[in-house]
Amino acid sequence: MSEFSNKVVYVSGGAGNLGQAVTKVFLDKEATVIALDIDEAALKTAYPDAPDQLSTYAIDLTDPIACDFLSGRLAQEHKIADILCALTGGFAMGDPVHETPSEIFSQLFELNVQTLLTLVSACVPHMQTNGGGKIITIGANAALNGLPNMGAYCASKSAVMKLTESMSAELKGNGFNINCILPTIINTPQNRAAMPGTDPKDWETPKSIAKLICHLSSDAAEDMHGQMVRVGEQG
Repeated sequence: MSEFSNKVVYVSGGAGNLGQAVTKVFLDKEATVIALDIDEAALKTAYPDAPDQLSTYAIDLTDPIACDFLSGRLAQEHKIADILCALTGGFAMGDPVHETPSEIFSQLFELNVQTLLTLVSACVPHMQTNGGGKIITIGANAALNGLPNMGAYCASKSAVMKLTESMSAELKGNGFNINCILPTIINTPQNRAAMPGTDPKDWETPKSIAKLICHLSSDAAEDMHGQMVRVGEQG
């Protein structure tokens, strides 16, 4: 029996490349998985023959109503999350900071920050009553230092990273392990299409990151708190 056999895992961005890899890893480990994504059609495509231990929900985590759904109906229908994988996010190259439209900042902060806040606002109180749990967020290597024409993205991912550190400091000692993974470039069809002149051989794969998320969710990582875990080729 796997250590995850009696665990409930929430995966946001569940229809995405990373979300599908994470869902598969935990299903293979006999966990119960709740996959959340804004795109209902994409969820159906990703999981056409969902096993009994997988449930999918189409939900917009940028909408405040989502918090009520997660903390109310979903918590009642399923056991409280033991592991929360906050994978929802977005990326965009752009203009220099002084030329970046405010709507681009708003969009990236909604995708990368508000979705995380919705998840933890809904789930952490239940997890506290359940004795704690594991939370894994996704930051970015790029957000360790500001990069040209990526100001909005770097700022939003930096906020994710600092929120992760703050949550870890607040909840450490109460049964929680909260850590953040910092990818460089994930080898996905979308990234390969966006960067056709780049060799993806050194890019990290969704599967490798999913395995790392699984490790951070395990008892082996019980002493890790508020860590920024860098993966991929370091520049």
